[in-house]
Amino acid sequence: LPQGDKVPQDAQDYKDELNRITKYVDDLCTKTKKECDSYSEDVKYWAEYRTGIKEFTPWLTNSETHCNDGLAKPSNLDEVKALHEKVSTFDKTCLQYLKVL
Repeated sequence: LPQGDKVPQDAQDYKDELNRITKYVDDLCTKTKKECDSYSEDVKYWAEYRTGIKEFTPWLTNSETHCNDGLAKPSNLDEVKALHEKVSTFDKTCLQYLKVL
């Protein structure tokens, strides 16, 4: 435009509408990226959960079987030591799997 001339109204309306649409698309892009990031985090946590369950479930089933079997009353010191070792090992394993949960 030559200096001093005013922009025609229809051209100004078009520029304003174009700026409004550009801002809307930029905002939509930002919201979409944020939602995708949230979804990616959810998928990551779900995968970690499923992996933990696959690791935890067989141990839990095995532990329930051992707990239902109960403990035998020891009759000598060697049996007491073996029973103590078995219980201590079970306790340590429980604490390890608590971290998985």
